[in-house]
Amino acid sequence: MTKNWIDSIFAGVRNVDEHVNNTGSKYYTVRKDAKRKIDEYYRGHFKLYKDEWGNTIEDIKKSMEDCVRKFGCKLFIIDNLTAVNLDCSDTEKWSKQVDFINYCIQFAQKFHVTVILVIHPKKIETYRRLTKFDVQGLGSIVDLAHRLISLYRVQKKEKEDTKNPIKFDVICDILKDRLRGKEGLEIGMYYSNPSRRFYTNESEYDRQYSWDDTIYEKAIEYPHEEDNTFA
Repeated sequence: MTKNWIDSIFAGVRNVDEHVNNTGSKYYTVRKDAKRKIDEYYRGHFKLYKDEWGNTIEDIKKSMEDCVRKFGCKLFIIDNLTAVNLDCSDTEKWSKQVDFINYCIQFAQKFHVTVILVIHPKKIETYRRLTKFDVQGLGSIVDLAHRLISLYRVQKKEKEDTKNPIKFDVICDILKDRLRGKEGLEIGMYYSNPSRRFYTNESEYDRQYSWDDTIYEKAIEYPHEEDNTFA
């Protein structure tokens, strides 16, 4: 499933086909020729940690170090912190999480790579945009992170609001950015169901990744009238 999602993003809207199932719902698949070229171009560049493999901290550490040393991986996505087996009692849970985050930071610095760690928010009573105080776990997790980013899916009623409608599908909130000294930045993004891409403008919507050497003579229809202005 993850591979299919990645293929859709690489393919873009130009290289997917639309289908309709027996209930009338639409779904999309990457065209066979595009999928073959994507597989050939990125072969060996994408490593997926399988569900049946061990998920203790030590297992994950070993896998991360093997990937960077043997394969030269530059981007690591750990989804999510709750799924990591901390191998400890409940009383040690939070401190073990902090230890693991410290490891990820040191790992990124040592090997000059990027580590994205997904952390679920605390349970909240109402559906709303998150703050850095909603991060599940100790406050030190927020303090340690170099960047803290949350995504908010815009609700239908917010889009249809007569006074202050939100035209975007998703709002990306930059809750913390130590490297640039910014926080409170918000970015409105659209979402493309056929390509599974988040985008803010036409060039991102129709971006050609390196596998695609096709020269397209005709511009693709952009589904919005203007680029990213938060309104």
